[in-house]
Amino acid sequence: MVRNLLARDLISEAGKSSEPGRPVLYAISHTFLQHFGLASLQDLPPVPESTDAD
Repeated sequence: MVRNLLARDLISEAGKSSEPGRPVLYAISHTFLQHFGLASLQDLPPVPESTDAD
């Protein structure tokens, strides 16, 4: 899935995390915004808070 998003220029690599294993971090691209008719990141809906009971 990630490869498909990268190939379509909908996401881009944004760096590496400092977490163990140093996973790659991704960000949405300008192409993603255009494809979904968004002017900026502020047009995205808010991310719901986690409901995990830790």
